Amino acid sequence: MQTLHVEMRRWSALLLVLLCGLMPSGLRAQVRLTLDSALRLSLANSREIVASRKSAEAAVELRRSMWGKYFPRIDLTAGYLRTNRDIEPLGENMRLPVVPVEYINPETGALDQALVERQVGPSLMRQLFGQPLTPEDMATLRQYQGTFKLGPDGKPLVGQDGNPVFGRYAYLPADRVKLDRHNHFNAGVHVTQPIWVGGRIIAAHRMARAGAVLAQSTVSLQEEEVLFRTEKAYWQVVGLEAKRRVVEDYLGMIRRVESDVQNLVDEGIALRTDLLRATVKRHEVELKALRVENGIRLARMNLCQIIGLPMDTQLELADTVTLDRFVLPELGNLDSTRARRAELRVLGQTVELTRGVERMMLARFMPNIVAFGGYNFLSPNPYRHFDGSFGGDWHLGVGLQLPICTWGDRIHTKRMARLLRESAEAKYEHARERVGLQVQQALFRVQEAQRRIRMSRELVRRAELNLEVTESNLREGVLKVTDLLEAQAQWQEAQADLLEARTDLGMEIIELRRATGQSLRPHLERAEPGVARGE
Repeated sequence: MQTLHVEMRRWSALLLVLLCGLMPSGLRAQVRLTLDSALRLSLANSREIVASRKSAEAAVELRRSMWGKYFPRIDLTAGYLRTNRDIEPLGENMRLPVVPVEYINPETGALDQALVERQVGPSLMRQLFGQPLTPEDMATLRQYQGTFKLGPDGKPLVGQDGNPVFGRYAYLPADRVKLDRHNHFNAGVHVTQPIWVGGRIIAAHRMARAGAVLAQSTVSLQEEEVLFRTEKAYWQVVGLEAKRRVVEDYLGMIRRVESDVQNLVDEGIALRTDLLRATVKRHEVELKALRVENGIRLARMNLCQIIGLPMDTQLELADTVTLDRFVLPELGNLDSTRARRAELRVLGQTVELTRGVERMMLARFMPNIVAFGGYNFLSPNPYRHFDGSFGGDWHLGVGLQLPICTWGDRIHTKRMARLLRESAEAKYEHARERVGLQVQQALFRVQEAQRRIRMSRELVRRAELNLEVTESNLREGVLKVTDLLEAQAQWQEAQADLLEARTDLGMEIIELRRATGQSLRPHLERAEPGVARGE
């Protein structure tokens, strides 16, 4: 339910952007925003956050793909090969012994192995080893006298290879035996299972997991940066609008003084030089008001660019610069602050990632053992006299690869990985040490801003009192117009200083919250959307 609520808020922010884009430029200038709605719009429309989220999703997919490395890989292969020359299976000329027709089975046309073993087996072996011949052996020799070549003693001659010499041989020339098969087909299913690859798969899985966490931490860091940048831009617009009201009040005072002096000049009581001084002062204040107005326009354009609204949108902000909007965050201890800092999480995951790279480089020194198997189909069929049919057979095996010499490649890459890991660790430790210093610096700046507010309040009180006394003395004719103009200028400067001090305090509190790692995301998840419809 909470996830659905967050998604509805995101869609409402996107709907506001769409409506603002479709409105004509004349109607687009009445969008009223609160700080919460501006923050939500910045999260929904930031290109940096969108890119970081896509990278995080890609890292998650990579981490999931690493699980497949532990399981067997199954591949289906197929191929075709066209050759030009004939295949010559014989390397030299051959002589094949001629077997009598009695050894041929008339039903199958193949060699009768049982007959050969029965007639030529035991008895023939006895005579070959010089044992006395039995009458049955003599009858066998006479029967197969044409098969084997007999010696003077009536026994078969034995060749150098230990086998009996046949009486007749068929001559088979090697250059005449050729296989005219030029179209070769193969197909098969292969299974490969890594048994040991030096820990490379485990290291890659850990790297992918660290990369996914790193990508998510980067998303959080980008979101925090966008939120802080949006908040500062929002309060900058609010502060400039408050400054414009002060300048407008000051301009109203100057115009009233100029009108009063004009009346006095007409009555002959005041000099024209006093009127000229009032007019010059009015021009100066009008120029200052123009500068403030231009600053407001630029600040609004900057805020529109951050939150994803059209640049010509005239924003009406619902907040004013008051001290109750800026609450000092709880500092807590240093360890909790470090745990909340998104950049430290990013650097920590970077260290883990470089450790995985170092383990990967170390795995290159280890042997690789892989089990494989499969089933292949071949044509021409080697299992059937190389005819045009398909023949298949399965195979199993184990492979071992042991790297011996790579000419220093593995050594240097391992040193590179170690140096990268040490560099990442040094950056992480440096960032950890700077957290405390950053918090103290931000806290000191907040204290300075608070002291400046107290001093500015005192200056405003004195400037108001001085202005009141000056106006009273001017009515009594004791002081000149220049004294009133100077008192009004002091009042305007005091008001501007107080307003600037309040704005600076808000900015410094934002920086303090940033230094302590306190995000605005929990506040956004609890608060309701504050986007007001266009008027």
